Amino acid sequence: MKKNLLYIVTLFVVHFAFGQDKDQVIQTFNAYKSAILENKGTQASELISERTKDFYDLMIQHALESDSATVDDLPFFDKFTVLIMRHSIPKDQLLVMDSKGFFKYSVEHDYFGKESIIGAKMIEVTVEGNFAQCKMMLNNEEIPYPFNFYKENDKWQFDLISLMRVTTGYLVDFINSSDYTVNDFIFEALFRQNGKPPKPSIWQPMK
Repeated sequence: MKKNLLYIVTLFVVHFAFGQDKDQVIQTFNAYKSAILENKGTQASELISERTKDFYDLMIQHALESDSATVDDLPFFDKFTVLIMRHSIPKDQLLVMDSKGFFKYSVEHDYFGKESIIGAKMIEVTVEGNFAQCKMMLNNEEIPYPFNFYKENDKWQFDLISLMRVTTGYLVDFINSSDYTVNDFIFEALFRQNGKPPKPSIWQPMK
């Protein structure tokens, strides 16, 4: 009898804990979505994973220090990130920026695009330890790739980088089937971002 009671209590505790985790994942995503839509960069930067921050710290280092050959050889999303830093952010600002500062700047300047998230909602959350994966819908259509979250210091954080890797993979496939080269596509996107044509010096380190 005691064993059965212990088993029931254990199941209840596990179910309750995972239920809390799922609720917290949903809360993190909803808070992130609201921050993006309202251009609240500081708030959004508090909701991204350490993996995401590490990525942006590395891209800042590339923007400041890497030569043209190194940048041109980067994967698509990395190259795009480095070039948009050089194209859009004054050197004196980038020199003192960290990943959270860049993310804040990006949100406030709408780099991520509100249209990419305004119609997004979660339809299923799966939690395994400190990792969560979420099925999503965008404008009433299921997105064919998951959104990932990591639990860090007892808080669920959105892993933007794993999402960007998948979505830019689709974009590269599109570019390769078009008349664009990858660099032509990036330069066109940079021009559309602020109305200024990229300068040849964009390939040179900023330091």
